[in-house]
Amino acid sequence: MIKELLYKIETDKLLIALLFVAFVFAPFLLSVDIILYFILLVYQNKLQRQYTLGYVSIFMILFYLTTAISLLWTENIKAGFFDLEVKLSLLFFPIFIGFSKYLKKDIEKIIAYSSMAFFVTSMILICRVILYYFYQNEILSYNDYTVHLHPTYFSMYAVLFISYYLFHKKNHTFYFFIYLIVMSISIFLAASKAGIIALFFLFSFYLLKHYRLYSLIFIVLIITFGYFIFYKTNYFNFISYRIRTTQETVEKYIKNEPLPIESNSIRIYAWKASVNIIRQKWLIGVGCGDTHDVLNEYYRTHGLQSLSDKNINAHNTFFQILLSSGLVALLCFMAVLFYTGFLSVKRKMTFIATFVIILVLIYLPTESMLETQGGTIFFGLSFSLFDKYLKL
Repeated sequence: MIKELLYKIETDKLLIALLFVAFVFAPFLLSVDIILYFILLVYQNKLQRQYTLGYVSIFMILFYLTTAISLLWTENIKAGFFDLEVKLSLLFFPIFIGFSKYLKKDIEKIIAYSSMAFFVTSMILICRVILYYFYQNEILSYNDYTVHLHPTYFSMYAVLFISYYLFHKKNHTFYFFIYLIVMSISIFLAASKAGIIALFFLFSFYLLKHYRLYSLIFIVLIITFGYFIFYKTNYFNFISYRIRTTQETVEKYIKNEPLPIESNSIRIYAWKASVNIIRQKWLIGVGCGDTHDVLNEYYRTHGLQSLSDKNINAHNTFFQILLSSGLVALLCFMAVLFYTGFLSVKRKMTFIATFVIILVLIYLPTESMLETQGGTIFFGLSFSLFDKYLKL
């Protein structure tokens, strides 16, 4: 009776959808949610003997194993095991979803349920902003808006779901437009620069794909309007401030002037440090447990104590992997990305191809995505599902 009920309400899919709520409101439940999901797959007999995933998941598993091998030359073993623990989703999701009995319709339901869960989460957050503004006359934005989740990761989830609705959903109902509006507002309130750029890229590509040259005028108007609203006025100061500081940092960097310590300059310093260390350790890396120690030592010896105190990572996924585990690990990771992109173009799955492009061009170069659960769980889950979906 219980087993039939769990089947009927599709509990396994709901558990995946709840992950996106937990990311924002209750990150301590993430591990419990994932364990329950794996147990449920076994209990509901949704696993099969035949492994049906393709090269994408195999490369993901190989990436995890190459990271684990780097423990052999790691001095900080404790940090190394912690890093492997954070990345466990890159091993478990490819294995379990590979042996699952999911069909294409099941994966579409998972994406649909997850997008709905994230929509409800965004609505709650927006209502929270309205109430706070009413009582405190202040707008919650950035970290204050996304509660426990980093704004960049929040915007990345939103961009995936928007891409799904834009390029995969055929019926443009009233709900479709409401969904796009709410998710777009949510990205702006999160005030993630990467998220805002990704959103403009997403809508611009959609307009060009469907309306060709006529859309160019509309895109120019949107960019002009956005520039005026977010840069030249103070109506949305929490966004304007981040745009101005970015411009000032770039100008100072070009002029070779000292950079103030803020989010943009931190990335520049972290990239410089990573590149200088990688030049000496590009083949095997410094070991997955020593990455932060090596970076912090570099910061201290180059007068960047504040970056060392904050334990700043490479802020670039490709640099972080090369620095940590070396060339083979990086090649495995890039194979996951490019083979997924290749298959999605071949199968004409535009929403997956578009998201992979955005990931490669915008998110991965500016964040060390695989250093937190917000990145590893999402990456392991989404690319395992993409692989299964494109394979079927």
